[in-house]
Amino acid sequence: MLTGRQREFLARLVSMCSRAKRPPHYSTLAQSLRVSKWSAYDMLRTLESNGLVARDYSKRNSEGRSSIFFWPTKRGRKFVETGRVRRIMDAEWRHAKARILSALRAKSGV
Repeated sequence: MLTGRQREFLARLVSMCSRAKRPPHYSTLAQSLRVSKWSAYDMLRTLESNGLVARDYSKRNSEGRSSIFFWPTKRGRKFVETGRVRRIMDAEWRHAKARILSALRAKSGV
């Protein structure tokens, strides 16, 4: 079970990877979530230990130094997508429930 904050980090990472078609540096993720880069790194390591993200060392900067990038694993993406589907289904159920209760109240005159 993930905390709300862990779900938020994972969802943001999935979103950023989908838009950019590549994993962001953890400091970029930190900026988007308005946390320190160290907090973001620690959270990503926690998600990594749960098998939801993976880490890659890549030479993407001009000095040739390696940088650390995290991307969602297949399991991580599925977790986020399943959560979205569940929230959509929950919202649809709440809407249907409200309509049904309203119709029953109208029919019974309450």
